[in-house]
Amino acid sequence: MQGLSKIIVGVDVPELPEEDEPVLSAATQEAVDRGIWLAAKNGAAIHFLCVLDEPRLETEDLVEDTHAQELMKHAESVLAGLKQTATEQGVTATAAVVNGRSWYELIRAAVKSEADLVVTGSRSHSTARRLVFGTTSMKLLRKCPCPVLVLRPERKPAENEPTTIVVADDFTEVGERCLHLAVGFAQLCNARLLAIHALELPLEKPLLRSGMVEDEVQKYRQKSQAEAEQQLVERLSGTDYRTIEAGTLTEVGIGPAETVIADAIAKHSADLLVMGTVARGGIPGFLIGNTAERLLPEVDCSILAIKPDNFHCPLKFD
Repeated sequence: MQGLSKIIVGVDVPELPEEDEPVLSAATQEAVDRGIWLAAKNGAAIHFLCVLDEPRLETEDLVEDTHAQELMKHAESVLAGLKQTATEQGVTATAAVVNGRSWYELIRAAVKSEADLVVTGSRSHSTARRLVFGTTSMKLLRKCPCPVLVLRPERKPAENEPTTIVVADDFTEVGERCLHLAVGFAQLCNARLLAIHALELPLEKPLLRSGMVEDEVQKYRQKSQAEAEQQLVERLSGTDYRTIEAGTLTEVGIGPAETVIADAIAKHSADLLVMGTVARGGIPGFLIGNTAERLLPEVDCSILAIKPDNFHCPLKFD
């Protein structure tokens, strides 16, 4: 993923840790490491942003006020350390600690600085998958105008580099952009690229109900799949995929997009999914409900989500 000039990394600083506890969670540490790595590879600047909860302005509890001040100082100290780490790797770094809602302040920073990428971490899955994925990460994916990289620490590969990248191309403009970004990321990571397309066949069931023999329906399936495969290869040929040393594969699956993508991720043990997000019903800031919002909480790999060029952030900032 090349051409980056400004990267924002969301840093979740927990409550004051005990002496033997890590300063950052595994998810946040993954976001920090990947953000610095990408910045170093691209010659980009990086901005670490920690968002703390709004203070209780009406409280008269001095203990609560003291705790908030201690947490602010702790967060500033943590970010100072991250800045130093980035600087030691030749990366220009800045940092800020603010009060507010994490997703809102991250988007505000991205819009005002015209960032090229926002990087954040996502916790491991639990029985409440949608709750785990659904707060900061999902709102960033819905509303942030620039690409968003959501990292899952449990799938961290050796040497901080993914081994397989899956890119979903829906044969739209944003799908083409996904192909280019995925190729660039695969080049940086020395990863294998798998380009996939989900093919739905709306005529298949009507043909069967009409009495068409199974062999003819199968020919229809094979012809449609071959045509989609050819189109996918042609679209991929507009990128620099031939320079990917680890190789590039293409695959056309028949079925709903969320099923085809999830199956490909599981089959190839993918470390990263690159996919587009589009507006629903012309409303800015909403992912298409029957694909992305049902898929994203279910996959167990990291996700790079891309917006269309005509996407407009629905939020207004001063």
